[in-house]
Amino acid sequence: MPSSRERDLSFEKLAEVCGVDIASLDGQSRGQMNRALALMREASPDLADAELAMVIESKAASYLKVMGDALLTPTALAKHWAQLEGLVAQQQAQRQATADRTNVPVDPSNCTTCGGHRMVLVFYRPPAGPSLLQEELRSKKHPHMGLPHPDHRRPQDGFEEWDPCPSCNPEALGIAIEYRRKFNRLHPPRPRGRVSSSNARSREEQ
Repeated sequence: MPSSRERDLSFEKLAEVCGVDIASLDGQSRGQMNRALALMREASPDLADAELAMVIESKAASYLKVMGDALLTPTALAKHWAQLEGLVAQQQAQRQATADRTNVPVDPSNCTTCGGHRMVLVFYRPPAGPSLLQEELRSKKHPHMGLPHPDHRRPQDGFEEWDPCPSCNPEALGIAIEYRRKFNRLHPPRPRGRVSSSNARSREEQ
């Protein structure tokens, strides 16, 4: 009785992680997979077939983590085989550096200016009613249309602007002021235009 053919675990795993249907492979596609797998075996000569299959799965996960939406193919996996761990470590280091810069612990404050919140309220604007244009465009039949929802017309729904406390948080306040200056230079306020004479005449005629 002839013995069954031994399974090629690393080939099967490579096809699995790359989304390849082995039964649908033609000669050219199978040859590309075999060449890519040969490069992986050459780079990891001490691994048995089952061990290589597990490494292929791990390398594929690293590839997707580093390359994002890039298509995972046997050729691409073989091309980046040796550098994937280094790329993952580099990516993690960059993310940690970003987290260290943004999530900086702040010591408690007993500031009497802000009450320990490190932020102070500098401006409050109550909710504004409908503008003149909105009033003109309101439907005569349905006057409620065009107005804010009643839940949005409460005094506590006004606009608030907060700044870092000048007493206990001056460094952050300096950054906020500089950012606001840059923003104002890039986005200068629009001058309020006057009503044109044609619009004024049309309103008088009405």
